[in-house]
Amino acid sequence: MSITTPNPIGKTARSLPAFYKEATRSLAAINFTYVRHYNERRPHQSLQHLPPEAPDAYPGEGSIVARPVLGGLINDYHRLAA
Repeated sequence: MSITTPNPIGKTARSLPAFYKEATRSLAAINFTYVRHYNERRPHQSLQHLPPEAPDAYPGEGSIVARPVLGGLINDYHRLAA
């Protein structure tokens, strides 16, 4: 009489390539979003606290709204036009 038991090592070994592929894709997307925010929208001290892609003039009035970046890990603040 032979009793078979599930082999968790084999199942894990078979699912690792798919997990690695998905994790790599996810990390690439997170990295792309963060680098774009850092280079285009984040204020820089050397630019008088303006982002590199800053418009010539900002609206002086209106409410300030936070836009979540990376699921709320970072917030991008901007002023709505009045």
